[in-house]
Amino acid sequence: MLSQGKYEEAIDEFEDLLKINVNDPIVIKHLINCLFKYGLYLDDDFTPDYKKAAQCYEKIIELDKNNTKAWYNLGILSFKQKKYEKAIEFYNKSLKINPKDKYVLYNMGL
Repeated sequence: MLSQGKYEEAIDEFEDLLKINVNDPIVIKHLINCLFKYGLYLDDDFTPDYKKAAQCYEKIIELDKNNTKAWYNLGILSFKQKKYEKAIEFYNKSLKINPKDKYVLYNMGL
């Protein structure tokens, strides 16, 4: 499904699996992967849906609060919407987890 661009269907399937196999690391890993791919698709400059993209990244954080990429991507979304203080807040959360993340540090300098 994911390779066919059916992100929502794939996410629903993995969420159903997670209800059966609570805290299964393999299911969580695949669900996070689906959410990332869908979030990046929604965050595209040609088809932006920042609200849904943010929901994907927030769901990732629910599953893994130390996921620096999700915090970073929330920062990027905020920056794109000119919500600069919010972007800095998300970048700082990412840096607390990985203080040497060169991508976050670069965006903090913008």
